[in-house]
Amino acid sequence: MLWGILFWLLFLSVTAYVLFKGDTFKRAAIGTMFFGVSATTIIYALGSHKWLPLNVSILAIDLIALLAFAWISVRSRQIWPLLLVAWQLAAVTIHVASTFAVDLMPRAYGIGQGIWAYLQFATIFAATVRDQRKPN
Repeated sequence: MLWGILFWLLFLSVTAYVLFKGDTFKRAAIGTMFFGVSATTIIYALGSHKWLPLNVSILAIDLIALLAFAWISVRSRQIWPLLLVAWQLAAVTIHVASTFAVDLMPRAYGIGQGIWAYLQFATIFAATVRDQRKPN
């Protein structure tokens, strides 16, 4: 419970900062993350507690996020969106791998899914801070 509260505090803080200080691509990226995190939380809260086997609803959300990050990456002239695509692809790959690793512990699967979100937050936040520090 405490980790969930800390996660949401961190996430909402980063989201607010990026919405106020970020450019269009960073806002689109954090919006994509907000959609993914919120939708995943809602699906989990509605009773889809089964992490194994493959959770199709969460996979669909992650695929939508992957496509959105890929679109941002193609449209942007910066390198940071490629990191978002790579980490989102890793998250999608974990979903698919879970169908073959039926003995995978649900907690390990959940951690494997969630770790990429922190890296994505950090990337978007760092890119926003970096742009703010550039001399005009």
